[in-house]
Amino acid sequence: MKISGCLVFGVVLLLACNVVHAQSQIVTLSDGKQIILYEDKTWDYLEPSDAFPNSSETNRIPQFLRPGITVSKDVLKKAIEMYQQGWRYVMPRPSYSASGKTNWWFGYWYNHQSKKFSTTTPLKNRNGIYFGDEEINQGNWKRAEHPGYPTKLQWLLSRTGGVKPRG
Repeated sequence: MKISGCLVFGVVLLLACNVVHAQSQIVTLSDGKQIILYEDKTWDYLEPSDAFPNSSETNRIPQFLRPGITVSKDVLKKAIEMYQQGWRYVMPRPSYSASGKTNWWFGYWYNHQSKKFSTTTPLKNRNGIYFGDEEINQGNWKRAEHPGYPTKLQWLLSRTGGVKPRG
């Protein structure tokens, strides 16, 4: 009886350790390059950080982000970090129903490196990794007049569609 209790405790402890260590991390190598270590034990180099705006420069949007708006340096830095980690946003799009009323496909976040989805804007953890809620809204729709305006971050990390953000 005592052995099985220790075994159960050991399994629970092992599972707890795996959960704690199952988060991706950004690591700086001795040569200054950064890599992202994924929870599945794979890794990728982060893109060179020379794309980040210098405080003495203007907020020029890099070519790999969607142009057409002006943003603060904080929003631009966050967009570049999320882009480097694989996050993209798919804008909501109309899907017309037979009744003539417009249905809208939900917008969603997708990480092409980790293959994960998010219905909410991914948040950065203490390791510098952006994580979403892992909910999948791809292929879901809602009946609505209009899905609203996207955020500047959603605009920068999308390719097409949507209306420009306000402000």
